[in-house]
Amino acid sequence: LFIPRLKSSILPAVICFLIIIIPFVVIEPFTHSFKKLIMFSMNQSKPDLAFMWLNNPNQFTGRLGVFLYLGLIGTFAEELFFRGFLIQNFKNKLKIFTIFIQSFLFMLINSLIMVVIPLIDGVIYVFCYTLPLSIGLGWCSYKTKSIWPGVVSLNLANFIYCFILFDII
Repeated sequence: LFIPRLKSSILPAVICFLIIIIPFVVIEPFTHSFKKLIMFSMNQSKPDLAFMWLNNPNQFTGRLGVFLYLGLIGTFAEELFFRGFLIQNFKNKLKIFTIFIQSFLFMLINSLIMVVIPLIDGVIYVFCYTLPLSIGLGWCSYKTKSIWPGVVSLNLANFIYCFILFDII
């Protein structure tokens, strides 16, 4: 969890952000898989905590709620475990393979979504969004020896997703 030098973290953070955002921008307009996942999460009798904020009648505060919840709770917890604990503790033994091991585990957990959404959307979500995201975040953590550049990149991407996905901008 080491706080990296700002100068040496900017390029990895930018690369990581691009790895996260490009598949979304390229694939989502054609598949709407991520939007289907969010709609499914919101239309349950008890909506997922991450997305229940989207039911807020005030669109801006609803999107801000999603961004804050995802950034402060969900994203940080995932980064702390997958990129903080796994990569930082095993990179000396497993070298660059640690990135792919944590990515596989991250994808495995995220593949549970295929049980509740159509299979094709689940496959798109896991392989087109989760795989590049986990490899990008893993590489960024491996390179900078910190989770923070990845946390910033992922939160910025989540913020953009909230606004693009729901046609606010």
